[in-house]
Amino acid sequence: MMTPLHAIQSIPRALLCLVLGFAGMAMEGQGVWDDPFESTRRAYRPAAWTYHIGTDHVMGLPSSWNSSWVVNRGTDEVPLLDTLHDGLWRAQPRMGAHLGMGHLWLREDALWADRVVAGLEIFLRRNDEMFVGLFKTWEGALNAPQDSTLAFTDIRRSAQAAGLAWNIQAMRGKSTGPDGFVEFQTGLRGAYHLTQSEPSQDAMMFSPAQLPVWHVAWTLGVGAGVKIWRGRMVRLTLSTEALQLGKAPTTEPFRPLQAGVAGLDWMQGSYRPWRVSVHADMYRRKPEGGCAAPTRSTSSKTLWDPKMKGTTKAKHKGLKKALEQRAEEDDW
Repeated sequence: MMTPLHAIQSIPRALLCLVLGFAGMAMEGQGVWDDPFESTRRAYRPAAWTYHIGTDHVMGLPSSWNSSWVVNRGTDEVPLLDTLHDGLWRAQPRMGAHLGMGHLWLREDALWADRVVAGLEIFLRRNDEMFVGLFKTWEGALNAPQDSTLAFTDIRRSAQAAGLAWNIQAMRGKSTGPDGFVEFQTGLRGAYHLTQSEPSQDAMMFSPAQLPVWHVAWTLGVGAGVKIWRGRMVRLTLSTEALQLGKAPTTEPFRPLQAGVAGLDWMQGSYRPWRVSVHADMYRRKPEGGCAAPTRSTSSKTLWDPKMKGTTKAKHKGLKKALEQRAEEDDW
């Protein structure tokens, strides 16, 4: 079973350094705890379309675990042990992909989250496993152990799955400069696997597991962003599924590993999905203010208050009368 410590250790250090380095590029000596979206709220609408693309992984670094299956062909009084396989499984991470879009809302005076985003995505997951060790070479050995032998061999298995996912994330950003910020995010992510390859069956091996048709997970992530233009922001994020909150019911074959609520069982191993994403947030500018409203609105009809009708004309009449009176005085 994969522990939370193993999951943290499985995150590639290079990718974590990339996120932190991206944040460092944006630092220019401004107060770290200033609001990075203050100017955006003033000039732009508090909502934006956001698009993202990135990679999808089920593990960070290669992992391995022992696997051994010994059965008793005899009785408890006269045991006759038979080893079907004894060796080492190795899992090699393979890069998948995801692509999605969503809608983002800016929140004012928010204590825990200054942005909330909801979106959809499509994704592809891939995985490789390899067994190295002793393996029964004859299928009949399952019932006739005395007529079979163990041989050193290697077995390679590959699998992939594609599906749709939805996510709701709450984010909190901290400024690192005039145009840069770091962010922390948490939320929910649900995935539905549309297709997945059929796992290969071996009589001398434990039954492989398939991914659940659907699952819902609590996610955690970190990221860094930079304002590249007015109302345009780019963010780089690293997120993982910290806890599986719900899974579709599946068969539970006898296996050397069980993910439980920490991750997902797949093939012979257990994994915790994680993703690296590049996001582009597109804010729309607020309409320019003006003294006259559009002609199609009712506001344009009240540009001049009816109570002021005739005021300008009255001023002109008073001025004309004063000028005529001054001219008469000059004649005298």
